[in-house]
Amino acid sequence: THTWPKMESLANPYLDTRAAEARVSGDPYESDEFEYFVGQAVNFEAVEGESYHNIFGHVWVTASTGDLQPEITLRWKLFDVDADCAMGAGTESRSCGIHILDAKSCSDPELFTSVRPLWSSKLHRNPWDCLAYTSQNPSADASEDGDVIYRSESSAIIYTGKKPSSFRHKVVVVYGFGGAPMACSKIGTKVGQVRPATSLLSQVHKSPRSLTAAEFKKYPHYDTHDAPDIWGRVLVYEMSGEEHAQLGQVMSWDLEFVDPHCKDGPGSKANSCGIHVRSSTSCDHDDEGHPQYHTSVVHKNPWQCSNYIAVQGRKVTLARGKSVPIFTGLYSRDIIGNIVVIYDFQGRPAACAKLDVTKY
Repeated sequence: THTWPKMESLANPYLDTRAAEARVSGDPYESDEFEYFVGQAVNFEAVEGESYHNIFGHVWVTASTGDLQPEITLRWKLFDVDADCAMGAGTESRSCGIHILDAKSCSDPELFTSVRPLWSSKLHRNPWDCLAYTSQNPSADASEDGDVIYRSESSAIIYTGKKPSSFRHKVVVVYGFGGAPMACSKIGTKVGQVRPATSLLSQVHKSPRSLTAAEFKKYPHYDTHDAPDIWGRVLVYEMSGEEHAQLGQVMSWDLEFVDPHCKDGPGSKANSCGIHVRSSTSCDHDDEGHPQYHTSVVHKNPWQCSNYIAVQGRKVTLARGKSVPIFTGLYSRDIIGNIVVIYDFQGRPAACAKLDVTKY
């Protein structure tokens, strides 16, 4: 049986209890909070054996100052990335990834053998598995010898369970479609409070094509009798791109009474702690349908990386966060009327609501 733990057993050292007690209101992307600038990776070196690509550009690393759990934001503008990543990551580990590794030098002899990405061992899954870039239309870019250069410019939020200071002086590694490392750069030392530069996340929320799922109700036949009803809202914003595989969504959520077992992120079960858009259009019957994405233009199910982390308040268990870019190959108009399903730690559907156009 799935017994919910007592609230007192879920203390989170990163939690600002005053913020947890307050009801979050308004658009979570609209905020005057400063971000803590951790550093930037600029001078990329080609990995030994990589003779075809010469990746250059920037990766900026920032951390938020006021959220309920530790979050790192990566913003990147990179050139000469792997063209095979145009349809997103493949099935290989680290495919099309941009990872921060727990090393201080790109010349570390164990960098690509035993050094792992930087994340807390408290988490059940490696969160860096969900960060991948897509290579974009190269029509405007060419190298000096006339070769086509593919580029990638985007951003993503990663919940690592690590403090921002842990990322100083570490290395950023860019991977190819097959999961092999392509380039490495050390994060610079500049730190301080700055307003974040314009990013994917600050652009998409202004789109008129945002959707909302609210009025959640318990999923049919959800048999955990001691679980309170989840309530709150999920916002879905559209991302646009030059290729179908770069179309997709970014989600944000403000929820209460989520499964407390998700305090350390999703577990090993499919859909664990997930917030997914499904193909069904009704919450009244026990048929959630399949994950909603364009199977002919996206290599794998992108919704497996849309997960919440439960944070303990004094009275309720909260989940407030933002997803990584979810490259579905779909416009927002393609998912109006579909359902959003919130899953518990065991991967069982716990709550459901329909998506509709956001009413401002």
